Amino acid sequence: MPRTPHSLMAFCDGPKGLLHTASPPYTQCNGCGNFLRPISQLAGRPIIAEGHWLLWELPLDHACGPYSIAQEVSDIKEDLLQATINADGKNDPDGLELSFRDPWVKDGRTLLPQGLYVKLDVTGGPRYQLDRHEQYVSWMGLTFYWSFAQSKGITLFNIRFRGERILYELGLQEAMSLYAGGDPVQGAVAYLELFRNGSCHVCIGTRWKRTICLFEYTADYPLQRHSTSFYVTVSRYNYLILRTTAVVGNYDYTIDYLFYLDGTIEIKVRASGYIQGAYFMPEESREYGFRVHDQFATSMHDHVLNFKADLDILNSRNTLVNVNIEPKTKSYSWSEGEPLRTMGLVKETGLQGTGLNWPANSQSIYLVVNNETQNRWDEYRGYRIMPGSGIGTPGHLVVNGSKSLGKSASWATNDIWVTKQKYDEEQSASPRNAFNTDQPMVDFSQYVDGEDITQDLPQGTNVVRVSTSDVVQPGGLANVYLDWREAYPGIIEAVYASCLSPDTSSKQIIGRFTVEGHPPQRLAWAVSDDAPTDNCIYVHGTQSDRSEPSLLGKSEPVRLSRMAKKRSVADTNIPLLKDFDSLGAWFDGVAAIKQKTATHGGVASGHSSKDSKIAIVGAGISGLATGLMLDSVGVHNWEIIEASDRVGGRFRTRYVAGTQEWAEMGPMRLPYSVTYKDSNETLRYTDHEMTFQLAGILNEMNGNDPQWKIDFIPWIQHHPNELIAQGTRRHPDGRIPTRAEIEADPSLKEAPDMSSAEYLSTKNRMDRILKNETTLKSLQRDVWRAHKLAMEEGLDEWSEQAMMRHVLKASLNVTDEIWTSSDYDIFWDELHHNSNLGLDGSSSALGETTWLCIDGGFNRLSDAFLPHLGNRLTLNRKIRKLEPIRGPNGTTRTRLSWYPNITNRTYESEDYDYTIMAVPFTMTRFMDLPDFSSVLSRAISEAGLRFKSACKVALLFRERFWEKGPRPIFGGYSKPPSKPVGALYYPVYGHNESRPGIIMHYRGGDWSDRFVSFSDEEHVQTVLDSVVSIHGEQARELYTGDYERLCWLQDEHTATAWCRPDVEQHKLYIPAYHVTEHNTIFIGEHTAPTHAWVSSSLQSAARGTVQLLLELGLVDEAKKVNEKWMGRWIRL
Repeated sequence: MPRTPHSLMAFCDGPKGLLHTASPPYTQCNGCGNFLRPISQLAGRPIIAEGHWLLWELPLDHACGPYSIAQEVSDIKEDLLQATINADGKNDPDGLELSFRDPWVKDGRTLLPQGLYVKLDVTGGPRYQLDRHEQYVSWMGLTFYWSFAQSKGITLFNIRFRGERILYELGLQEAMSLYAGGDPVQGAVAYLELFRNGSCHVCIGTRWKRTICLFEYTADYPLQRHSTSFYVTVSRYNYLILRTTAVVGNYDYTIDYLFYLDGTIEIKVRASGYIQGAYFMPEESREYGFRVHDQFATSMHDHVLNFKADLDILNSRNTLVNVNIEPKTKSYSWSEGEPLRTMGLVKETGLQGTGLNWPANSQSIYLVVNNETQNRWDEYRGYRIMPGSGIGTPGHLVVNGSKSLGKSASWATNDIWVTKQKYDEEQSASPRNAFNTDQPMVDFSQYVDGEDITQDLPQGTNVVRVSTSDVVQPGGLANVYLDWREAYPGIIEAVYASCLSPDTSSKQIIGRFTVEGHPPQRLAWAVSDDAPTDNCIYVHGTQSDRSEPSLLGKSEPVRLSRMAKKRSVADTNIPLLKDFDSLGAWFDGVAAIKQKTATHGGVASGHSSKDSKIAIVGAGISGLATGLMLDSVGVHNWEIIEASDRVGGRFRTRYVAGTQEWAEMGPMRLPYSVTYKDSNETLRYTDHEMTFQLAGILNEMNGNDPQWKIDFIPWIQHHPNELIAQGTRRHPDGRIPTRAEIEADPSLKEAPDMSSAEYLSTKNRMDRILKNETTLKSLQRDVWRAHKLAMEEGLDEWSEQAMMRHVLKASLNVTDEIWTSSDYDIFWDELHHNSNLGLDGSSSALGETTWLCIDGGFNRLSDAFLPHLGNRLTLNRKIRKLEPIRGPNGTTRTRLSWYPNITNRTYESEDYDYTIMAVPFTMTRFMDLPDFSSVLSRAISEAGLRFKSACKVALLFRERFWEKGPRPIFGGYSKPPSKPVGALYYPVYGHNESRPGIIMHYRGGDWSDRFVSFSDEEHVQTVLDSVVSIHGEQARELYTGDYERLCWLQDEHTATAWCRPDVEQHKLYIPAYHVTEHNTIFIGEHTAPTHAWVSSSLQSAARGTVQLLLELGLVDEAKKVNEKWMGRWIRL
C-alpha cells in the first residue's frame, strides 16, 4: 500500500504464517514503532465542547502505527479523515486516494443535515458531574472511574449505583474475526484486533479528533407510558452515554457504554468498514457469500468481541443463579382439582465455571446475586445478564477448533463465560496471543476449571444474615432484618460499629435479648443522632455465662442518609403531628419518631406531666373515644362537656312507642367486606375495622355484661323482593316490579332520558374514574394512601361538572344530565361512596358489600362508655366561647365559657391546659372564637367547610304485612313513586316473628333541607301515603299512629347530618386540623378524609389524641396510641 504524507498506514505486517492481524503489538510498521508512548502519557487535556458533551483529547502527534498519522497533524486539527476510492485510478496508480477534508463542507457551504438528530437541552448545564483529575463520573446515582490501556481502550472501574458497588471492572478484552472461503486467504485468515481509543464523531457543530465522548441523550421512545381512568403519564427517557471510537485497519469501531436510570448498564458496539472482498469463483463462492461485482464476492466471517464484567453485587461474594422458565401441569385449590397447563420458575444454583449460550426463546435467566442481602420483600439482590437491546442475540464463533486461531480465542466459542475471580486471571486475551496461537500468552481455556460459582460466606457469620431498611437516617427509626440459617438459643446482642475495627471503635448497642424459642426476625433500631455512616451491624451470641461472645452475623456497611431538618434548633426536639403527611399516612411518621436513645437502644420519651387538664367538648363518638384513648396511656385528667342531656352525638336510636322496634335516626349500618364478581376476591374494609375494634375493647372493659354488650348482626342492604316504583314500568296486571324481576328482565326499566353517543361516551369516561375496580380496592385496603394519591392526582381540584365540561368537553346539556343524576360534586366523595354503597350486587355493579349493624341500635356503642366516665362527664352545658389565656410561667391555656341557662346571659367559665373540640363546625360557628390561622378560620366559617342534612321518619305498624304474601320482603328498601320520599327501609331484625314493625323513610340531599318546612304531621302523612302507594290500603289500616321524626337541620346540638366538603377543601383544610392553635385541637368526622361514617369519627379521635400527646411531649404514649389504633396501616 502506498504511503503518502497525509495518509494512515492502514495495514502492517504481522506474524508470518497463515495468521494475519490488524494490530501486531510491538512489531514494525514501515520502520515505525507501535505504541511508543507509555500509558501514563496518554492522559490528554480537556476540550470545551459545544452543547453538553464532554470531549477528551489524546496527544497522538508523535505516535505511529496502524492507528496513528505518520507525521505531525497539528496542521490539520479540524479536519476529518475520509477515504475515497478513485475508480479510474488517474490520481493514484493503485486506485486508492486517502485525504483529509471535512465531508460536510463543499465549496465553502456546510452540508450538515439539519433536524436529523436530537440534542438534549439541559438548561442548567449537564446533569452529570466530572472529576477530570480523578477520571470520575457521577450521574443520577451511578458513579464510576475510567482508565485507558494501550490495547484495550477505555475500562470502567468501581461502578456503583446509589452508593452500592455493582461492578469492580467493565471493559473490552479482545475483538476478533475469523473468515471462511474457498481460497487460501479467505479460508485461513483471522484477525485479533485489540485496539486503543480513537475518534469520536457526534452531531455537533464542531468536531474533534482523538476523543472520548460523555453526554446525556434522549431516547426516541418514552421511559414509561401508562394510561388509567384518572391520568395518562409519559416519562422522558434520558440516559448517559460514554462513547469511544477507534480505527482498526478496515474497521471503525464505536463502543457505547450506556447507563440507565434504574441502574442498568448496557454496551453497544458498532463496526463499520469496507468489505474484504474475495475473487468470485463460480464453483465455490456462493457457498460462502454473494456476488457483488464481475470479479468479486463477499466474504463470510464471524466477528466477536469480548468484554469483562467483574461483578461485585454489594461485595465480592456473589453467586450465579440460572432461573429456568419451564412448562408444567399443576392443580390449584381454585381449579377444582383440574390440572392446568402453565409455567413456572425453576432456580438452579451450585453452578460451576463454564461457558453458556443465550437460551432459545429466552427461557433461561442468568442472575448474579448476593445471597447475604435481601430487599424489603425478602428477595436476594442481584443483577441480570442478558443480550443487549436492539441487536438480537449476539453471536459467538461458529467454528470450534480453527487452526488459524488455535487456543488464542477460546473465549469466543460461547456467548457468556462465568468464572471465579482470581488475581492471576486478570484478562481473557493478550495482544501477544497473535505470536503463538497454539501456546498463547493468555490461554482463557485454562481459567475454566469447574469451580463452584457460589459465594463463600465470611468465616463466623453463617448463623444469621443481617440487613437493614433501604433508608437509614440518623435520629430516625430503622429496621434490622435477621435471616437465621439455624436456631441459636442464648443471649444475643446487636451493635453498630466500625466495619474494620469493631472492638476498638465506639459502638451503639441496638438491642440485647434472650432467645429461648424462635429468634426475632426484625429489630427496631433507634439510630442515634451522631451515628457515623458506613459502619456495620454485628450480631454476637453467648450461650453460657462463662463463654465468650461469638460473631453470628455481620451486615454490609450501612450508608446513612441525612434527614432534612424540619424545624429550627430553637424549636422543641419532639416532632408534632403537623410535621407528618396530613393528607395521607401521618401515622407512619408518628411510628418513626425517636426522641432519645438509651444505652440499650430503647426509645424513651421526654418528661411531661400527665396531669394536664384536658377539656373534650362534645360527647359524640369522637369525644368519647378520645377519652378512652387518653385513659389507655395513663392520661386521666380530662372532662367531657356535652351540650345535650345524653352521650352519643349523632347516634340516635329510638324505640318507637315503648316497643322493641328500634329505628336508627342516625347511622344505621357498617360495611364489613366486599366480594368482587370477576375475581371472587373478598376484601375487608380496613377503615371500618376500627369500629369493630372499639366494640371489642368496650366489651372486654365491661366484662361482656349484657347491659353494655355490643353485638353485631347482619344488615340487609337489598332484598330481591324490594319494590321499585321509580323509573320502572308496571307488570300487565299493574304490579310494581321487584328488584329481582328487574334484574331478570331489564325491559321493566324505563328508557333513559338521554342515550346520545356524547352522553354515553361522557358517562363511560366518568365511570372509568369513579368505578375503577383497582381504585375502589385501594380505598378498601388503605383509605389513607388512596386519599393521598387522589389529592396528588388533582381529584380535589375539579368538580365533576367542571371535569365533564372543560376536560371531557361535554356539552352543557350532557354535563347537567349526568351531574343531576348523582348526589355528589367531588370525585373523592363519590369514589368513597362507590367503594361501599355503590357495590350493591346488581348486574352493573363490580361486586357486593356485606353489611353489619349493632343489635339494638348504635346507642349501645356510645352507652358502653358510661361505666368508665365517672364524674368526668358534664351534660347540658353548651360552650359559647373559647379564648386563649396566659397561665403560670407564661404558658398558654384555654378558657371555656357558657351561659347557666337561657335567660341568664352571664358567662360562667373554666380553664384548661388544652381543649379538644369534638363538635361539628356547624356548632363552633355559633361560638365566640379567637383568631385562628387564616385557613382554619375559613374552614370553620359559614362560607367554609360544607355540610349536608338528612331526614328520617319511622312509622310503627301493628304487624309486618310486608313480610307476608307471595313476595315477602325481609330487610332492604323499596322505592315508592314519590321522589321526595325516596326510600322506605324495612327492619333487618325480628323476621318471621309475630311482632310489630317499622318502615322508615330516609332522605338526604336537597330534599331533606326542604322537609324542614313540613310539620311533623304533614311529613308523617306524606311518608304513609308512599307506603300505601306500594303496599296498598292495608298499610293505612295497620298504622298505629306512632312515629319518630328527625330532620338533622332541626337538631339543636348538631344542625347537620354529615360533612360533604366542596372543591379543594380536602387538600386545603385537612392539614390545618393537624396544627394545634391556641392549645385547641379540632376532631370529628368532618376533619377525617372519609367523613360521614363512625370510622371517620374514630380516625379523627386517634389523630387528635396523638396530636395532643405530642404537644404534651408524651412521645411513647403517642406512639402507643398510634400503634394500637392506626397500626393496621403502618408501613415501616
